Amino acid sequence: MNLPTPASRTLDDMDCRIIVLLRAEPRMPNTEIAAKLGIAEPTVASRIRSLETDGVIRISAQRDFRAAGYEILASVDLGVRGRPVADISKDVAAVDGVAVITVVMGERPLMLLVIARSLQELHDIVAKQLASIEGVVSVETMVISDVVKYQSEFAALSPLLKAP
Repeated sequence: MNLPTPASRTLDDMDCRIIVLLRAEPRMPNTEIAAKLGIAEPTVASRIRSLETDGVIRISAQRDFRAAGYEILASVDLGVRGRPVADISKDVAAVDGVAVITVVMGERPLMLLVIARSLQELHDIVAKQLASIEGVVSVETMVISDVVKYQSEFAALSPLLKAP
């Protein structure tokens, strides 16, 4: 899956303020955003739609993997050879339990996050499915024991911008 590339556009102050409010409360109604910012609700709706269409923001629900019955979260690095990374990535994406695939520069160009219901299921995913994909030549698995920080908003709008 390729993420949309944001169109060349400059975010104005109102766009940034809308994003700040949505980061704080993603389910905030447009009417409430409009009231907080002193603008019309159709303006808010139009701006949010434009920000989504241009790939500047994506509003989505994130599931808690443990609440969905998964007990194990692992980082799995794959070394590859003999096939294009993009082709191997497509095969990896078809494996149940692979939650995230990233392409990185280095000895193992595919970094994955894998979820599993048990250590045995993780073993089956890694040893039987991932390791058997044509072009995968090495696998390093690290079971994640704790997530200390998870921050989904990577790109800061401005260090000085505060929610209204």
